[in-house]
Amino acid sequence: DNADLDDDNDGFTDLEEAMIGTDSLNPDTDGDGVGDAEDEFPSDPDESSDNDQDGIGDNADLDDDNDECLDQDDLYPLNPFECLDTDGDGIGNATDLDDDGDGYSDIVEIELRTDPLDYLSTPTDQDNDYIPDAYDSDANGDGFDDNQIFVSEVLTPNTYGFESSWRVINIEQYPASRVEVYNRNGQSVFQKKNYQNDWGGVYQNKGDLLPVGSYYYRIDLGDGTPIKEGWIYLTY
Repeated sequence: DNADLDDDNDGFTDLEEAMIGTDSLNPDTDGDGVGDAEDEFPSDPDESSDNDQDGIGDNADLDDDNDECLDQDDLYPLNPFECLDTDGDGIGNATDLDDDGDGYSDIVEIELRTDPLDYLSTPTDQDNDYIPDAYDSDANGDGFDDNQIFVSEVLTPNTYGFESSWRVINIEQYPASRVEVYNRNGQSVFQKKNYQNDWGGVYQNKGDLLPVGSYYYRIDLGDGTPIKEGWIYLTY
């Protein structure tokens, strides 16, 4: 010992231990099971570490990672970048792209002013495809772009299905619209303002079904865009 500079072989020289007040003959001065070399409080049996290096041992420190989230509320008490995990998916809110686990990213929810921490607060999404209507080109999920007009070229009255009435997809967005349908002789068989996809291939004034054949249509959306023209084929 007279020649050994570190009598207890704890990583501190006898001189250093004399300066900090630890026992140069005991590698664990405070007897807390953590050697003096690893113990940040070698003379305090109640403390051994200080995660945030604020001078307060972790046992006494109410906020070990100094993230302003008390340990009692902090799911990640030793991580200064994490505190909560709102949806309980094991990913802290700071790194989780969807804190409430509702299927909509936090960025989207903030942009659309819904609460990213409340799974019941979600953006409007008519077709429930997790693309908010504000960003969805097909918000109603009918398979057609909401910003375009699609005119059905087939009409099959008295049947069940998509073509049982004449469909002009998205025309409901144009309340000033006007549609006209003519037979091959140029005679008007149907016309209506603000068409609602409800024409079943009958004479407008008589109510009788039109004969099988091709019919010419004109659609004026009433918004100043060019008139849409084409042919419908009616069959049974």
